[in-house]
Amino acid sequence: MPERLSLLEFDMKSEKVKASVAAPEKDAKGRMVTQAQERGKTKQDAEKKVEKAEPPRYKVNIAMTGVAPTDLEVSKYMTELNAYSLLRDVTLVYSEQKEIDGRTMRQFKINLSLDQSADVRRINPLSVPRVKNPMKDDMQFNQTNFQNTASAQPGSQEGQ
Repeated sequence: MPERLSLLEFDMKSEKVKASVAAPEKDAKGRMVTQAQERGKTKQDAEKKVEKAEPPRYKVNIAMTGVAPTDLEVSKYMTELNAYSLLRDVTLVYSEQKEIDGRTMRQFKINLSLDQSADVRRINPLSVPRVKNPMKDDMQFNQTNFQNTASAQPGSQEGQ
């Protein structure tokens, strides 16, 4: 995320995707196979038919509202989001001028969704230790414990 951009709202909604139901099995003549016929099969035939349990799938939609000094900052953020392989359908809903604490800012809303076929088990989380100095208004980053995971997160650059 660009340094001068701030999120005001982050809304994530998920909806379970119903698994598709397999079509009923038919015999060689095109007739439906009944349960009685299924029971009459050999043990080897019955084992072939065992179905694997599929993990539940979810459709995840995200809506983010934030502010940035210019539309260029918003554009950079959208570019970073589009480059991330887990995200799909990144769209700008609006970007409008807003007066915040005497400063002219751009308030924006971005909608996106997560890739339903993505397997997140192999993604390493970004680990950035943050140290808040109570005497300053800005955030400090402790570079000594930082691990480079540039391929795992949008906008991360090698060597940071």
